[in-house]
Amino acid sequence: MTACLVGDFDPAQARELADRYFGRLKQNPQSPPPLRTREVEQQAEKRMTAHAETNPQVTIRYHTVADGHADEPALLVL
Repeated sequence: MTACLVGDFDPAQARELADRYFGRLKQNPQSPPPLRTREVEQQAEKRMTAHAETNPQVTIRYHTVADGHADEPALLVL
Protein backbone atom coordinates (compact mmCIF):
# COMPACT_ATOMS: atom_id res chain seq x y z
CA MET A 1 0.00 0.00 0.00
CA THR A 2 1.22 3.46 -0.80
CA ALA A 3 -0.10 6.67 0.71
CA CYS A 4 0.54 10.30 -0.09
CA LEU A 5 -0.17 12.97 2.50
CA VAL A 6 -0.36 16.57 1.36
CA GLY A 7 -0.86 19.74 3.30
CA ASP A 8 -0.31 20.93 6.84
CA PHE A 9 -0.31 17.90 9.15
CA ASP A 10 1.58 16.54 12.13
CA PRO A 11 3.79 13.63 10.91
CA ALA A 12 3.68 11.89 14.30
CA GLN A 13 -0.12 12.01 14.40
CA ALA A 14 -0.33 10.84 10.77
CA ARG A 15 1.93 7.87 11.58
CA GLU A 16 -0.18 7.04 14.64
CA LEU A 17 -3.41 7.09 12.61
CA ALA A 18 -1.83 5.01 9.82
CA ASP A 19 -0.68 2.41 12.36
CA ARG A 20 -4.10 2.36 14.02
CA TYR A 21 -6.12 1.88 10.83
CA PHE A 22 -3.69 0.02 8.56
CA GLY A 23 -1.18 -1.56 10.95
CA ARG A 24 -3.19 -4.79 11.17
CA LEU A 25 -2.83 -5.44 7.44
CA LYS A 26 -0.23 -8.08 6.68
CA GLN A 27 2.20 -7.98 3.77
CA ASN A 28 1.17 -10.18 0.84
CA PRO A 29 3.37 -13.31 0.85
CA GLN A 30 3.23 -13.45 -2.95
CA SER A 31 5.54 -11.39 -5.10
CA PRO A 32 3.88 -8.83 -7.37
CA PRO A 33 3.10 -10.15 -10.86
CA PRO A 34 5.68 -9.47 -13.55
CA LEU A 35 5.23 -6.42 -15.76
CA ARG A 36 3.27 -7.17 -18.91
CA THR A 37 4.49 -4.16 -20.84
CA ARG A 38 7.76 -2.33 -21.11
CA GLU A 39 8.19 1.18 -22.44
CA VAL A 40 10.69 1.64 -25.22
CA GLU A 41 13.49 3.99 -24.21
CA GLN A 42 12.84 7.46 -25.59
CA GLN A 43 16.00 8.61 -27.32
CA ALA A 44 14.73 11.73 -29.06
CA GLU A 45 11.76 14.03 -29.35
CA LYS A 46 9.03 12.66 -31.62
CA ARG A 47 6.87 14.99 -33.67
CA MET A 48 4.23 14.54 -36.32
CA THR A 49 2.59 17.17 -38.50
CA ALA A 50 -0.71 16.36 -40.20
CA HIS A 51 -3.52 18.34 -41.78
CA ALA A 52 -7.19 17.32 -41.77
CA GLU A 53 -10.61 18.93 -41.63
CA THR A 54 -11.66 17.99 -38.08
CA ASN A 55 -13.03 19.48 -34.90
CA PRO A 56 -10.41 20.72 -32.41
CA GLN A 57 -9.62 18.11 -29.75
CA VAL A 58 -6.89 17.65 -27.16
CA THR A 59 -5.81 14.37 -25.57
CA ILE A 60 -3.31 14.48 -22.73
CA ARG A 61 -1.57 11.25 -21.78
CA TYR A 62 0.75 10.44 -18.90
CA HIS A 63 3.14 7.59 -18.16
CA THR A 64 1.30 5.25 -15.81
CA VAL A 65 1.15 1.69 -14.52
CA ALA A 66 1.59 -1.35 -16.78
CA ASP A 67 -1.34 -2.82 -18.71
CA GLY A 68 -3.41 -5.08 -16.46
CA HIS A 69 -2.07 -3.59 -13.21
CA ALA A 70 -4.52 -3.59 -10.28
CA ASP A 71 -4.49 0.25 -10.17
CA GLU A 72 -5.20 0.67 -13.90
CA PRO A 73 -9.06 0.97 -13.66
CA ALA A 74 -8.89 3.65 -10.95
CA LEU A 75 -6.30 5.64 -12.90
CA LEU A 76 -8.39 5.42 -16.09
CA VAL A 77 -11.36 6.89 -14.23
CA LEU A 78 -9.16 9.58 -12.69
